[in-house]
Amino acid sequence: GHRDRGQRGEYHKNDRGRQEDRGCDQSAVQIGKVTSSVANKLRIIMGILRNSALKQVENRKRLLVAYHLYRSLIGKPAIESSVNHEKKIIFVHNPKVAGTSIRDLLGLKGNISHLTPGLLVNKRLWEEYDVVIAVREPIERFISSYNYHTSERYDGYYLKKYPDIKSWTIEKYFRIFSREPFGIIPQIHYLSHPLSLKRPDFILRYENLKRDIDLLIDVLNESGNRVNRQQFILNKDLIRKLVDFYREDYRELDYPLPK
Repeated sequence: GHRDRGQRGEYHKNDRGRQEDRGCDQSAVQIGKVTSSVANKLRIIMGILRNSALKQVENRKRLLVAYHLYRSLIGKPAIESSVNHEKKIIFVHNPKVAGTSIRDLLGLKGNISHLTPGLLVNKRLWEEYDVVIAVREPIERFISSYNYHTSERYDGYYLKKYPDIKSWTIEKYFRIFSREPFGIIPQIHYLSHPLSLKRPDFILRYENLKRDIDLLIDVLNESGNRVNRQQFILNKDLIRKLVDFYREDYRELDYPLPK
């Protein structure tokens, strides 16, 4: 619950976070110089992308620069439902970590997006605005995701893709969703922008949500709500698989490994 550039419990300015990624910047061109032909090609390329392809774009810096060039060309340099331009705040919506409550706190409107930072906003906004993200103990986050996607009220994207999802065991859910590009991916993917060295400014911990939101309120002069945790019993084999899948989360976010 902290203004944080990668070090738990404190906030500090990091000059490296403002450095230019010169190799990426040099591969972009001035928008005003882009011909209509190039613009049309970019529109065609970006128009056919889906989740898996988007992750491939994010993993390749030159493609990511082109992605943001395209978004600038169409006047949408960011996923606007995740940005409050008036307050200069970006909210990276890590799934199943009280994101809806935090969105309300930050005054965000529109459709929720779980895109990772490189696809959410361009480098300039990432470095100029305050970035807020919430994190959670990895296995509890996974359990919350399973409960949500298999609940009676769920009627979103994955139900259309997997019509029988509500009948899945938690083991089957992990086996299939561990291959999804966004569904239950490790949280480390939400903590950095591929074109920048800057870390998020505020990292809120779900386990200390009220305290952390209170700290955020002190800065933003807003209000928020507390969210209760869920409980679930897992077998040892699945716990072992989950710990392996989220190993980098446990290390990076300093959560203790389950016993």
